[in-house]
Amino acid sequence: MSERISKQHTFLKVLAYVGQFAALFPFIPALEVLSIGRFIPWHFVAVYGVWLAFWVFGLLAARFIWRVRSRKNFSKRLVPIMNLLLKLGFLLPSALFIMVCVLLKPDPGAYFYVLSGGIVIYFGGCFSRGKAYSDIFSRSWFALYIISSILLTIMFALSVKGELAAQGSRMLCFGFAFIILISALLTNQTNIDTCTNQRDRGRAVLPWGLRRYNALIGMGIFAVALGLFAFAKPIGNFLKMLVGAAVRAFLYVAEIVDGWFHFSNEPIEIEPSEDAGFNGGSIEIKDGSAGDVIAVLMIAALIVLIIVFRKSIVQAIKNFFAPLFKDRRKTSDVPFADEITSSAAKPPTERMKKKAERELERRYIRETSPERKYRLGYELFLVRLGRTSYPPKPSDTTDVHREKGNSAFGEDMSGISDTYNRVRYADVQPTAAELDKQFELLHRIK
Repeated sequence: MSERISKQHTFLKVLAYVGQFAALFPFIPALEVLSIGRFIPWHFVAVYGVWLAFWVFGLLAARFIWRVRSRKNFSKRLVPIMNLLLKLGFLLPSALFIMVCVLLKPDPGAYFYVLSGGIVIYFGGCFSRGKAYSDIFSRSWFALYIISSILLTIMFALSVKGELAAQGSRMLCFGFAFIILISALLTNQTNIDTCTNQRDRGRAVLPWGLRRYNALIGMGIFAVALGLFAFAKPIGNFLKMLVGAAVRAFLYVAEIVDGWFHFSNEPIEIEPSEDAGFNGGSIEIKDGSAGDVIAVLMIAALIVLIIVFRKSIVQAIKNFFAPLFKDRRKTSDVPFADEITSSAAKPPTERMKKKAERELERRYIRETSPERKYRLGYELFLVRLGRTSYPPKPSDTTDVHREKGNSAFGEDMSGISDTYNRVRYADVQPTAAELDKQFELLHRIK
């Protein structure tokens, strides 16, 4: 369990690093469109290679400063100086970059677009050390992409590059879709962690595969949206053709119905316009009687739909206005509890009790925190004690639980109750041996 969680967080951190580099993408189309005047594929690889060097230098500089500050004989008075040196550390890779540019003599735009991105990503490497993935790719990176892409799109529009500028704008749109995907995935996973950390049950309350399921849902929505964007024109023409065909078929049926009921002795003439997207897109009706038939049929269909789906419509209206009338005093944040309490609600059935016990056992098995695992085990012991002729009461102490357990199961419960007291009230972590003994005891009284 812990190994799987560690792999998930490693993947999310890598995804956050990718998000930092994706936030700098608008600088490359700007270099190609506004400075070089054409798109050269290997330029993308070269620019990202330079930015990667800046990022690695920033990460190594942060690690070096941290090791220096962690020495025993390091004076705290030097902390501000070390922090200042770390912030000025971008000057060294910048100087190296300028020296290489002097030798290779690239386009002058490289000094602005590539070097600016390198300085930004240097600080990304500096301040990523020891941080969670939610802090590595913060909202500032997303805002950087939005602001830079908007400004560059305006500059593309004001330029006279024509098709080249349009291609650059399309690249910015695809890049925006990609960074939206990264931001959505990381935000979703951050919200999951926040909700689980607010409770005292840890990640054991998460159903298996929840992170993967949410990630696949986000990627699926992204793929559909990107496909609609990329193939908007052919999809639009196809939908126009289908709608036109449906309208023509409906009008044909309306003409037949009109003939049956003798609304008019003159036939309905349907003439498509010359610029029809389906070889007949715009429909012109020469007779007004068909319009009356269509209106009557549409009203009848609407009434039928309202009657059939009346419950769904009423529920949708209630859900829409529910936030205006909900009780704000209620809260859904339930703290960890491993005690037996009474309730005035309807008592649960035997089936509900067995289901709750199985869910509690699954949580106990999946839990990785020793303290929470032991407390969940004690809660499971109380639940199973409740099935005997010595059920626990809300006023019972752990000593009473021990005595009732001894009588109900014929087992010595002093070990589990004593360890629980230390874990619950003295904040002492249970040992591996104590956890094993608890597991064996719970298996015997199952």
